[in-house]
Amino acid sequence: MVDDLQSLEPWLDLSREDAAPSRTFFLPAGTSRVQLIPMWNVNYEHYALAETYAVSLISLLSTYSTAANFDGRNDGIEEMGKPIIDDELWLLIYGVPSPRQGRLAMNLRSVNLNLLVIFDALMRERHVTRAALRIPMTQPAMSNALARLRLLFEDDLFIRAGNTMEPTPRAVELGESVSRILRQTERLMSSDVSFDPATAQREFTARMSDLVSCLVLPQILATLSGSAPGVTLDVLHMSPERTVRALENDQLDFALSMRLQHASNIRSEKLFMDEMVCVMRADHELTQGELTLERFLDADHLRVKMSPTDVGSVDNVLAEQDYASKVVAKVPHWLLVPPILRESHLVAVISSKLAALFASEPIAVRPLPFPSEPFSWDIYWHRRNDNSVAHKWMRGLIASACAAL
Repeated sequence: MVDDLQSLEPWLDLSREDAAPSRTFFLPAGTSRVQLIPMWNVNYEHYALAETYAVSLISLLSTYSTAANFDGRNDGIEEMGKPIIDDELWLLIYGVPSPRQGRLAMNLRSVNLNLLVIFDALMRERHVTRAALRIPMTQPAMSNALARLRLLFEDDLFIRAGNTMEPTPRAVELGESVSRILRQTERLMSSDVSFDPATAQREFTARMSDLVSCLVLPQILATLSGSAPGVTLDVLHMSPERTVRALENDQLDFALSMRLQHASNIRSEKLFMDEMVCVMRADHELTQGELTLERFLDADHLRVKMSPTDVGSVDNVLAEQDYASKVVAKVPHWLLVPPILRESHLVAVISSKLAALFASEPIAVRPLPFPSEPFSWDIYWHRRNDNSVAHKWMRGLIASACAAL
C-alpha cells in the first residue's frame, strides 16, 4: 500500500493551462493535498495512472471516510467539519455514489454557468456538432462539456438515437428552467433603455406555425436584414397550451397565433384578418358547378391538425347543424396541403391568405358552402415586456410587416 501521499502528487495533479480548474480534495490532518483532474481534461493514459494510484488510497482513506459526518457545511464528506473526500473522488475509488450525493444542495460557486448555454444548445439542436456550431465551439469541446453536464446533473441527459441525441426525462425537466434562466440573465446583462436596432445584438424567440411563417416571415426578415442586421429570430412551433405556458415562463418573446385562451397577464394585439376557404386540385370534380354543403360533406377531406384551433371554427359550425366532414387523412403542417391535393381527390379547408400564396399551384379555391366568421391573427406577449424598448420595437416591426396582408 502507498502511504506517502506526497509521492502521488505528480500523478494526481494533472492540470494544464487549457484545462478547467482542478477539484481539490482535502485529506486528514498531516497528509498532503491531492488534486485530481476529471477525465475530460486528461488523456486516457494519464487518467488510468491516476486511477491506479487513487485506488491504492482506499485503505488509508476508508478509516476516515466510514466515520464521516455529513453535516453539509462543506463540499466534501466531513469529519469534525473538515473535508475528507469529495463525492467525485469517492465515486472514482469506491465505484458507487457517496452517501452525501443527492442530499446536499449544489454549491453554485463550483458550477460554470456557461454549461447552461451549452445545455440549451443541445436541447434545441439534439445534435452535438450542430450544437457546437450554434455556440460556436469545436465539436470535441462540446463533447467535453456534455460530459461535465452529465456529471453535474448525475444523468445521461442525452442518449444517441440514430443521428440525433434524445433528451432523457431529466433533461426535459431541466429544459424549461434553463431556457428561462438564460433569457433572464440576458436581460439582466443588457441595457434595454439604450436599445438601438442598427447596432443591437439580440435574439427574439417567436412562436409561429408554418402557415403564419409563410405569410409574414419573409417580410420580417427582409426588414431585419436592412435595419437591424444584428437582430435574429428563433422561430418555434408548439401547441396553444404550450405556447401560453412558454409566454408565462419567459421562454417566448411573442407568439403569432389565433384564438389563444390565456390569462390577463398575456397581452394581445390584432395583426390582420383572415377567413377559411375550401381548396382542391384544379381538375377536381367539385370545381364543376356550385360547391353545395352536400357535395362538401360527401368529399374526402385532408385535415391539418396541429391543435383544435386550426379548423375548430369550421368543425363547430358543422357540429351545430349535426354535420361532420369525412376526414380520411390528418397532417401536422399546412405546407403539406398543395402536394397532397395535387396527387389526390381530397379537399381541404385552409386560410384564404395561405391559399393566395398557392396561386401558382394547380389548386382551385372555393368559398365554404356555409357561414364561417372571419378571424384575426394576433400577436401575443407577456405583460412583463410591455415597456421593454426592444420588445416594443420588434412588435412594431411585425405589425408593419403584417399591414399589407
